[in-house]
Amino acid sequence: MQLLPDGNGRLLLGKFVPQPPILEEAKGISTNSLKAGEMERAFLKVMQLKDYYAPAESPMKGFASDFFADLFSTFHYTAVPRKDHMPKTHAQLLLESIARTGYGAADIAEFVLLLRKYQHEKNFSDRAGLFLSDLINACKDDEFIISLRHLDVRINYLGCRNKKDVVVKGNLGDYSAKGMVCGRFVVEGSCGNFTGSQMVGGQVSVIGDVLDFGGEKMEGGVLNVVGNARNWVGCEMKGGEIFVLKNAMDYTGYRASGGKIHVFGDVRDYTGFELQGATIFLGGKSRHYTGYKKLSGEIIFR
Repeated sequence: MQLLPDGNGRLLLGKFVPQPPILEEAKGISTNSLKAGEMERAFLKVMQLKDYYAPAESPMKGFASDFFADLFSTFHYTAVPRKDHMPKTHAQLLLESIARTGYGAADIAEFVLLLRKYQHEKNFSDRAGLFLSDLINACKDDEFIISLRHLDVRINYLGCRNKKDVVVKGNLGDYSAKGMVCGRFVVEGSCGNFTGSQMVGGQVSVIGDVLDFGGEKMEGGVLNVVGNARNWVGCEMKGGEIFVLKNAMDYTGYRASGGKIHVFGDVRDYTGFELQGATIFLGGKSRHYTGYKKLSGEIIFR
C-alpha cells in the first residue's frame, strides 16, 4: 500500500495492489478450512452470550451541553455503547482456543463467507464486527482483505482497536475503526456514524462517504474521507488529522480542542462552533454561523 501526498506534504490515500477475486458472492457458503469451521462454532456461542458487551447507552450521554443533547435526540439514533462502556470481549477464552490453531488471514477470509447464514440474527451486526476485530488483532498475520459484498446488512465495530493493515471491500455500519491504535484501515465503500471515533493512531481511509461524528473525540492518527462527510466531523477531537475531500455539513469541529480538520469542499452551518484550539482548513464555502462562540483555534479559508 503506497501513500500519496496531497500537495501540502500530507499523506493521504493508499494505492491498492489488486487482490485475488473472492468466491462468487459466497452463494454456496461452504469452506474447506477446518480453522474457519472452528471460528464459525465459536461465533455461534458468541451470538448466544447475553453479556458480550456492557449495556448500551445513548450516544447523547456525555455531551456537555443539554441543548446539544436535546438537539441530537430528535434524530432517534439507535443506542450504542459509548467509551466508558466499550464492548468487552467476554468471548476471550473462545478466541484463545482458536488462536492455538495458528489461523491466518486466509482462514478469516473464509470464515467471513460463512457469516451470510447468520446476518439476520439479532445483534449480528455488532457481534460479527467485534468478533472479526478480535480475530484480526490476535492473528499471526498483519495484512487482511475482508470482503463483505455478499452480506445484505452492514457490520458495526469492524476495526475496533485495530492494530493491523486491513482492506474492507464493501460498506460498513457504525463505529468502524473505533479506538484504532495503529496500522491502516481502508474501506472500499461507505461508513455509518462514528467512523474513527476515539482513534489514537494509525490511518483510516474511506473511499466513499461517512455519516455523522467522523473522528469524534479522536486523539491521534489520520482519518481520510474521499467522499462527503455529514454532520459533526471532528466533534470534540483532541488530536490527529481529518481530511474530507468533498463536502461536510453542520457542526464541523464542534468543541475540537486539538488537531486539524481539512474540508476541501463546502461546509454548511456552525463550522467551528465553540472551537477550543483545533485548526479547521476550508477549501470551499461556509454558509452560516462560522466560528460561532469560538474560544480559541483557527478557521482558515484557502
